[in-house]
Amino acid sequence: MNRIACIAMLLIGAIPLGAPDALAQGRSSDPPTIQIAPFVGYQFGGSIFSETFNRKFSFKSGLNWGGSVDFAIGETWRFEAYYSRQDTELQSSGLAGAGLDVKVERL
Repeated sequence: MNRIACIAMLLIGAIPLGAPDALAQGRSSDPPTIQIAPFVGYQFGGSIFSETFNRKFSFKSGLNWGGSVDFAIGETWRFEAYYSRQDTELQSSGLAGAGLDVKVERL
């Protein structure tokens, strides 16, 4: 949970960086300089092949959530950060026992 809190604080802390430019110049009709887009979806499973174990491992399908933040850092430049997370299970046929719980995070 600490990693999620740190990423959220970074994204939220970056928001004021784009706002002063538009406010200082009094451009109220300009489009917003900051965009925040949360999402929730369903991620289909996939698979990876391990050379070490000479075996294919599969990810279960499951809930995927995250968001992005986008803001202006110059007149023609923008910065965008994206984060997503999926709690899933890594399985392989032929192995005894339950699968391994995995959290797939993308930044």
